[in-house]
Amino acid sequence: CRVDAVFAVFFPALILSYALFVFHDDLKAVKIRQKFFPPRIFERKARNYVSPKELNMFSTDFESLLVRSAWDVFLKLSFSLLACFRWGKITMLLLQREQQTATSDDCRHFFRCLGVGCVVYTAIAVHLSQSSCSSYPQCVQFSFLWTPGSSNSGCKCLAYVDRDLAPADSDNLTDVTQTLAELAAAGSLQTVQLVNRKINGSIPDELQTCQGLRNLVLIHTGVEEFPSWSATSFTKMEYFHIEGDTSDTNLIKLPTDLFTSMTNLHTVHLSYHSNLQTLPSLIGLQTLESVYFGYLDNIKEIPSTEDLPALQVMALEGLPLVRSLPDVAQFEGTLEMVFAQDVPACCSGFLSEGDCNTTFPSYRGLDDSQDGNSRNGSGHDSLSRSCLDLPEDESLLPTDATLAILNQFETNSSNFCDAAQATCPTAVLAGKRKDDDICRGVLYRQCSSESEGTGICFNEEMGMVECTYSQATINMRKEEIAAGCSCDEVEEQWLGCE
Repeated sequence: CRVDAVFAVFFPALILSYALFVFHDDLKAVKIRQKFFPPRIFERKARNYVSPKELNMFSTDFESLLVRSAWDVFLKLSFSLLACFRWGKITMLLLQREQQTATSDDCRHFFRCLGVGCVVYTAIAVHLSQSSCSSYPQCVQFSFLWTPGSSNSGCKCLAYVDRDLAPADSDNLTDVTQTLAELAAAGSLQTVQLVNRKINGSIPDELQTCQGLRNLVLIHTGVEEFPSWSATSFTKMEYFHIEGDTSDTNLIKLPTDLFTSMTNLHTVHLSYHSNLQTLPSLIGLQTLESVYFGYLDNIKEIPSTEDLPALQVMALEGLPLVRSLPDVAQFEGTLEMVFAQDVPACCSGFLSEGDCNTTFPSYRGLDDSQDGNSRNGSGHDSLSRSCLDLPEDESLLPTDATLAILNQFETNSSNFCDAAQATCPTAVLAGKRKDDDICRGVLYRQCSSESEGTGICFNEEMGMVECTYSQATINMRKEEIAAGCSCDEVEEQWLGCE
């Protein structure tokens, strides 16, 4: 009875209490950032800034309480049937108490040996697993498993997290391709999160064995290609975030059927890949909730959003060739936010029955379609004119139902087609490090210039730490310090750190 109560009530309550205690400081900082940054800003996303080790530990423990597969159903029913059997046995023993016979010695010895065996196996499994993974400090969670008769030399890593949130030099990132391949060889990886680390070319072939991979986050890694096998190997994928930077080394190609087998996928984030020509199909993703496509210079159209019953957030930003938005009429009951900024669809006539808005900042006329620079600073001959050409482009116009839904979000200009936030594609250039940069990878250091005044060393979107002249960022950091977040007494004294 007491054991049942411990497993059914105490352990779940302990896990939830642990989560509340551990993530309190992280969530406090995220709430402050959400106060100062606009909704689509990278810095608002809690997943990017909470401790990845704590997040994975909590996710594993919390999900053990959920019914996610037939095996979970079997285990929970088995425990319930075992509890019923035990209570029935106790009742019978109470009724036959006077007639109860002594338990046989053989039965006692069996259970004693079984208990000792479990303790010995656990001790050996823990020791061998810790020894195998000791050379991989970035493996923040691994499986305690021992298979008698096998070598057991490989690290059965569950979560590989290697992040540099404030790189001093984005041109010389640490190459982790071999480390990723070694940890993937065991086939047990469930989470991979790499930030400001280098991957040479394609993701390693060893990842093909990681059939249970659920979270893949690659930010500023320079990965250029996903092999064809990734479309069939990552069937358990839930969170897919691949973000490049303003350099030339980013995604070149993705399999067109990459997401087809990812039936559990709930988030897709693809941004800053100027060489990517097409996006994978989204059809059939029954659990997809959030989509973000940003700064994809060569993408001409967004994949069809048919048959996405769970879609809640759709964000499109910095897509210079996209002149129309997806049909969202079927999402009327689920859609919570549509974000669209700096896309020709805002001025092409898509939102105004084909009437092109030639005064919009990112408008491109016919004379502008053959010149200009792309976001990475190279010549971009494929930039097309912004306006829809009717009647040829009449099929791109939205239905009345879609237009009615978009009009609801259009009233909030901070999220939808704000002319003040628009940037003409010909004017966007790659950021270059200044030789006189005084930040040198130190976050929140004070910096200044004669023209801009006082600034703060900050790494937007986890990029290189640079001097940012943003009063909102300065005020955000001051409030974080006032709320009790850790700070550097030397570098952040000017912000109130004591």
